[in-house]
Amino acid sequence: MMTKTEPLVKMHTQDRISPPEWLHPALTATCVLSILLPRGLIRLSSGAVIIGLFLYLVVFTGEQSRDAYLSGVSCALLVLRWIDLVGIHTPERDFWKKTDPDNKSIDGSWDRLKWFFFLWNNQRGVGWNIQPDCLPQAPSSSTNRSTFVRHKFASAASTYLGLDITQMILRYTYAIEDGDFFAMHLLKQIFVAWTSAFKLFFTISLLYSLGSAFTILARVYDPVDWPPIFGHFTKDAWSVRKMWGSCWHQMMRRLCAEAGRITKSICGFRTGSFASRYSQIWVGFAVSAAIHHAGAIVGMFEDDGWLQSLYFLVQPVGIMFEDGVMGIARRFGIRASRWTKLLGHLWVIGWFSWSLRLIVAFQPKSWAEVFVVPSLLQLISVTIENN
Repeated sequence: MMTKTEPLVKMHTQDRISPPEWLHPALTATCVLSILLPRGLIRLSSGAVIIGLFLYLVVFTGEQSRDAYLSGVSCALLVLRWIDLVGIHTPERDFWKKTDPDNKSIDGSWDRLKWFFFLWNNQRGVGWNIQPDCLPQAPSSSTNRSTFVRHKFASAASTYLGLDITQMILRYTYAIEDGDFFAMHLLKQIFVAWTSAFKLFFTISLLYSLGSAFTILARVYDPVDWPPIFGHFTKDAWSVRKMWGSCWHQMMRRLCAEAGRITKSICGFRTGSFASRYSQIWVGFAVSAAIHHAGAIVGMFEDDGWLQSLYFLVQPVGIMFEDGVMGIARRFGIRASRWTKLLGHLWVIGWFSWSLRLIVAFQPKSWAEVFVVPSLLQLISVTIENN
């Protein structure tokens, strides 16, 4: 029997077309090439094209696939990055490489385009004046290129294996489930949520390892330009704040932190005050929620992505709670030790065991059915069965 909501869902699906393959490259090119326009209103006018392309994506396109979701997220990132670097800043004046603080290398149009291309693709600001302090230690400038590349290829092999294991687990334990996510036993919900998180971790690690290896082989970058994408989980993940600020990738940190800084400036909050500290955290996670929500709209989540947004918006609650607990502990003379950090690690595991379920619950189940990369384990399994 068809429920009352099914016709609406079908109409919503039929009204949308698959995200066109040309849109992301066109949006990227428009953003990057805008640096060639004269400063001021003429350069800012390119924003009309950028916003128009993005609105076309989120309003008229949609497909229940991982690629569509990633298209929504990545295009939202492009728009916000253009607003940051070009819309509210003058890049030639406000950004520079640490090795060239006077920007002497951007005299001509071609030099300016090349300069901006490297700034644009450096989302963490490595080697630039906007590099955050929280990034993992980068390799030294004396690091041997060949050794670094071999290490990255070895890392890619190990992360591929981890990705293959997690995608196999999800396919044969979750994709076969007939009911909703929350209809499963709580322990299985937690298991699926953590497996999905590790799958994402291995996917990002694999892409980062291969990207660093090939760009260094091509002599586009040096090893010093590729600090680890993730921090040290066993050492630093003893609080939700540290988990997000030091351990997880920082690819969106600039956008989220800049939004928080602007909010603080507009509201006139005093640096270091309660309002300043926590408004920036709340705004930062709200920006992250909005970026991912664009992906959920284009990727056609079953709930339109609202539970995923809730996942990001509850993270400040966890941070404020643990800050309060640590403040009370300090009043009672409790100091940091290996036991308090162990307790912190247990708290972080418990927090994400609960909250990760929110981001996984309404992801299309096809994500678990379709492999991200060709599966070596699947091939071995089929070969054994046939023999």
